[in-house]
Amino acid sequence: QNLARSPRMDRLVDVAREHIVEFTARGRCYAGVSWGKDSLVIAGLIASSGLRIPLVWVRVEPAANPDCAIVRDAFLARFPACEYVEIAVACDRRGSAWSATGTLERGFAEAAKQFGARHISGVRSEESGSRKLREMTYGIATERTCAPITRWSGRDVFAYLARADLPVHPAYACSYGGALERERIRVASLGGKRGTGHGRREWEWAYYRDEMMALGLSAGERVARV
Repeated sequence: QNLARSPRMDRLVDVAREHIVEFTARGRCYAGVSWGKDSLVIAGLIASSGLRIPLVWVRVEPAANPDCAIVRDAFLARFPACEYVEIAVACDRRGSAWSATGTLERGFAEAAKQFGARHISGVRSEESGSRKLREMTYGIATERTCAPITRWSGRDVFAYLARADLPVHPAYACSYGGALERERIRVASLGGKRGTGHGRREWEWAYYRDEMMALGLSAGERVARV
């Protein structure tokens, strides 16, 4: 709570908003949202600034995390004036997992048709080596992309969500009683081939068992893949 109300957070928010405003001034664009913590910060910054930037969720079916809709509904109830669009794309069942290869790309291609190829994202350099390299190479914004919170830490992100009183995805509380760092939890689609290592599949079965069974998966298949 101290960080949420600190001068540091004031500066982070001001700078991020400046980057968003500068990017949108150069042409039409949209903001990609997944209703996870990082994209929720982007949505909050846009909505609270009164900016008319479409929020677009590329929803992967039938494997989308169902709790994303809970966060979406709470956010839109608070900011009903937001321009919001969902693009549903289907993934395929391949063996003991659902494959989303190329699925998100198809969804974002459709978003580009509707709103232009320029987009704002919640990508942060802390989250992976490739994202850190992107930030080191291109900085916060290029002609076609803007990552206004790329230099934020996970702690900064949760501090902003508390500061803005935004709905937080329930998955971040699914930490085996605090054994997992909430910054490392993902709200990506369920039952996919990506992210099956590092205990991801066990986590899905622990907290989303009914959804995994509805996807036609089984605990036996899970164990065989780990």
